[in-house]
This record gives sequence, C-alpha cells and structure tokens, in this order.
Amino acid sequence: MRPVRWSNQNGDCTRWVTGLLLWCIFSSRILSQVASTAGNTIGSNLTPPARTSVNRSKPSTLTFETIAYPGALATRALGINAQGVVVGSFDDSNGTHGFVQDEGKFRVIDVVGSPSTQAKCINARGEIVGYFLDSDFNLHGFYWFDGKFRTIDVPSSIETRAEGINDAGVISGEYVDEQGNEHGYLLKNAEFETIDVPNSFSTDVWMVSNDGWLAGDYSDPTTVRAYVRTKRGAFLTLDYPGSSADAARSINDRHEVVGRWDDNSVPPGQIPCTTQCHGFYWSKEEFQSIDVPGALYTVALGINNSSHIVGRYVDASNNEHGFVARPKDNFE
Repeated sequence: MRPVRWSNQNGDCTRWVTGLLLWCIFSSRILSQVASTAGNTIGSNLTPPARTSVNRSKPSTLTFETIAYPGALATRALGINAQGVVVGSFDDSNGTHGFVQDEGKFRVIDVVGSPSTQAKCINARGEIVGYFLDSDFNLHGFYWFDGKFRTIDVPSSIETRAEGINDAGVISGEYVDEQGNEHGYLLKNAEFETIDVPNSFSTDVWMVSNDGWLAGDYSDPTTVRAYVRTKRGAFLTLDYPGSSADAARSINDRHEVVGRWDDNSVPPGQIPCTTQCHGFYWSKEEFQSIDVPGALYTVALGINNSSHIVGRYVDASNNEHGFVARPKDNFE
C-alpha cells in the first residue's frame, strides 16, 4: 500500500490517499523510447536525512503577474528558464495541453494524438520535459526539442514522469516499479540512476541544478516532506515551520528552493487542495511563504537563477491561473 502523498497531475494539484490513483482517461500514440540501462540505487544505505534548523524570514516583496492562456478553462505555469521563458499547461474543452510562453506569445506543445500533455520544465537551450498518459492509464515522460518528441520510460516501470531538466540536459523525475514502489531518478547520457531518500516510502526528484543539487519530496507513513540533496550526496529535510506537509518543487544554482507547504486548516487526508496550500521560498535555512494576493491557495513550482518564480493559484471564484513572481529586493 502506498503512503499518503501528493499527485503530480496538473502540476501538483491533489493529494493521493493510500493506494488511490486519481487519473483521467487518456489515449496516446507512443513515441520512440529513450535508450537506457537500469542504474544504481543512491541513498538506500544512508542514515535518515538531516533536518534543517529553519525560521520564517522577513517577507520579501514580490510582484505577481498572471499567466492565462487565451480562452482556457485553467492555466498552470510549471517551469521557467534562464531567459524567462515559461512552460506549463492549460485546459480547454478538448483536454489538457502543454505550452511555451516567450515574451507574451504562446506556443502549444502536445504529444501527437494525446488529449493531455504537461510541459513541466525548460532549460536554457529550450529543451522541454514533461509527461502524458496513454489510453491504458500508463504514464510516460517525454523530452521535446525543436519540434520533436521522445518518450521517456524507466525500464521495468509501470509509470514514469519527467519533471526537470538542467542546462546540461540531465533529466530528473520519478517512476513506479512493478511492485508499486515509487522512486526518483536521474537520466544522463541515456542511463538511468535511481534516487531513494533513506528510510522513505517513496521519493520524487523534481529538479536537478546545474551543479548537481537535487530537490523534491519523500513520504513516510503519515505525511510528505521536502528535501534537497547536495552535490556530495547528503540529504537534508526542509520543514516549513508549523506545516503539516511540504514538498520542494524546484532549485536553482544559488540553491534557492521553491515548493508548497500545507497548514492545518484542513484535516489530514482531505483530498482537495483548498485554503491550506501555500507556496514557499527557501534560502540559507530560512523560509518565506508565497501567496498570490486574494488567492484561495498558491503553489510555487519553478525558479530560475534570477529568482523569478512560477506557479499556479486559484482565485476567489475558483478559477485556476499561472503566475510569475519577481522579487523587488532579490531576497536579500
């Protein structure tokens, strides 16, 4: 049985309760698979990850800009690269589509024949990764560059997601093995490497920085926690003060981390993400909450080296939007 965890569908929108999979029906044309070999498990023999001594920092001033695909029912901003190009997804009457937004102009990024595509991350070169579901409920990652797709499937897995890609082309994500266990992975030079947080029930790797730091989340029997892994392989748990759960979603080369944290306004096990969801920013062992003004909830999902943050929020009318947040004071 799986422990409580958050789903990654639509960029982190719902929580999974033990053994519950919330997926929509999709049909898809499977594209060419990335050449791969099974990698080595990292972290399985280490001690539990150390916990940070953290405080809430004095809030920095952010300016928020809404991202809304024209005519869409919902929009999510999921990643941002060094040039400020944003990727994400939007919903319309035909399903869910990936997009790229550059200088205010949108381009649709869809796996051919699929009614749902999630574009999750873009690097400085313009390479994009994400995931899609096929008609048999199988989840696949994808790599896109210059108009061409490749499917990403970890060998012997029953589902694979691609979440991040750094400027060297190293891809991060997670997969579920044939026994139903979830693991993180890195894909480099066509070889997969499994990542497991020590003594965890499941591990997600959402992003790898250019200098080799990882950010993601892991689950224990009762909750989900954010973590980073340093270049030397040390795991560090990030506990937002007073949170019931938290998860890291991106890390940049300054080792600034963004993600989500939950307060205690909704009882544990509540599936919908309502007013308990907040974004967070973490740097130098200090947290800052990120909340779009007037929003019911906010989730931070990406950060570049200029500390520009992207994510998603739901307004008072229950409409979902993407956002870009830019610091006025560079978080000093």
